[in-house]
Amino acid sequence: MVGYAAILQHGSFNDLVPSRTRSRQRGRKPPKSPIGNWKSAQEIRFTEASLAIMMHKAKVRISPAIVCGKVSGNLEVIDVDVKHWPGIDTRFFSEIEKLYPELFTKLRIHKTMSGGFHVLYRGEEPFNEGNKKLACKKNSKEAGIETRGEGGIILCPPGNGYSVFQNVPIPTISKAERDSLITIARMLEENIKVVTPKKARSHESVYSENPFDQFNSSADAEQILLEYGWTKYSETSNFIYYSKPDKKTPGVSASWIKDKRIYHIFTTGSDLDPDKCNGNYSPSSVLIQLKFKGDSKAAYKFLVDSGYGKFHPNYEARKVKAYVQMPGKEPPANFSPEAKKKIKEERIAWEKKYPYGIFWELIEEFNIYKISLTRIIEVGNALGIARYNNRLIHIEKPYFRFIEENECQTILSKYIKEDHEDYIKINDALLKIWKQYSEFLSSRTEVHEIMKEEVLRSAESIEYKVFLNGVLEITNSGYELCSDFTKYGKLICSDDIIHFNFVKQIEEDYLNCKYVKFLRFAISNELKYIQKCIGFLSCDFKSRGKGFLIAALEDVKKARKW
Repeated sequence: MVGYAAILQHGSFNDLVPSRTRSRQRGRKPPKSPIGNWKSAQEIRFTEASLAIMMHKAKVRISPAIVCGKVSGNLEVIDVDVKHWPGIDTRFFSEIEKLYPELFTKLRIHKTMSGGFHVLYRGEEPFNEGNKKLACKKNSKEAGIETRGEGGIILCPPGNGYSVFQNVPIPTISKAERDSLITIARMLEENIKVVTPKKARSHESVYSENPFDQFNSSADAEQILLEYGWTKYSETSNFIYYSKPDKKTPGVSASWIKDKRIYHIFTTGSDLDPDKCNGNYSPSSVLIQLKFKGDSKAAYKFLVDSGYGKFHPNYEARKVKAYVQMPGKEPPANFSPEAKKKIKEERIAWEKKYPYGIFWELIEEFNIYKISLTRIIEVGNALGIARYNNRLIHIEKPYFRFIEENECQTILSKYIKEDHEDYIKINDALLKIWKQYSEFLSSRTEVHEIMKEEVLRSAESIEYKVFLNGVLEITNSGYELCSDFTKYGKLICSDDIIHFNFVKQIEEDYLNCKYVKFLRFAISNELKYIQKCIGFLSCDFKSRGKGFLIAALEDVKKARKW
């Protein structure tokens, strides 16, 4: 048993109690438990005489112990336990010594029998906190660092293998100094909770690394506090320390924990709350609070526009196909460089394939195609579907022909040039909407309307006859064949085409023609009347037959049927 005189050498504490060093008997109280009335010991400081009596009456091996809390003058102890976390003592003391060297030198430190340490200090005011775990090794529930406060007790030198490591009187420190020690310990916690943005479920299927996480791992993440007025206070191998904006006296307000890549907030008075997840913030959460005042959607858009986020390869490949089909729409900035390059390359081929755009859109979620009625009209107009005299026509310059509504659908179907599987899906969607909106194009004012002035039509002074090899212009002064159908800059109705080539006959052949001979005999051989009759009768002649010469007329007044 350690003698009473030896306990007094420790520092003449009135807050000492004797405690058990071991217990071999079954059912007895465990080691380190105090003897005597423990409840009283937490409220009333024993006198030296009462301690002596308790020790001499003890029937078990005992060692001196210190009662923590108000009864010991607001004593609090930080217990650094290396048996649960080897090496944690070096990391903890190193950070205190580098960040608060003056505070470190005035702390009283005991070494425990297991190789750990007790850091002893008193508060100017009661801390009003019990025992608390501060830092645990990853996947361990046992604390590597914890406090002993109200209701706590620690063994102390010279008993049971304990010794003095830093022999100074127990200091009385400010609450700010005490909080700094606690914060350093909490920064070493490996089983941490961190304030992180709420992620949409869709992110999991879209991103292999979402924009928030990729930002967290970037170099920009380490600069976010500096961008918003915080200043660098100091740096160690494990941490970077910052002072908050407009801090009047130098000091630490936050830290960047290098190995965890998170911010730890010490202080109040900013948009970052030290009570949330013990003050641990991911960089993206800091960005949300400082730049966007808590608006995570705005922060997400900002990060996407800044190029953050890595898509799943399969998803990106599907989106590449979608963006190829939307020439006017650019992909998000966080598409991979390879995907952006592929979109540019494939758009060139796509625009050649579909020069007038498309009227369908893939709905990826359901793997179906949606048809746009507006785009049908736009594409239809570009493909030559129009109206003339309240009827649908199809223009293939310089000709046009009258068509029915169902032929419009056929023209649009032929425009689809996708592979077989996609063609079926797109065309099925087109047929479905066509059935739903019957006579759709006939009634739409957006369909291009052809004016009469745009069509080649005969007038009083000229008659046009369209042959396969040209347009025959007939006037009162004669006739002339124009082989350039585009000369007039007007559309030609295919119904007016005479389906054989015009051949000019010489006069001798014309005069010896049996039909001419017949007319000559019929009207008393007056040739000038014969010419007029032939001209009149042949104006609307279209079928192949005798090669009659179409005579020039004095005036052509016959109106068009259409």
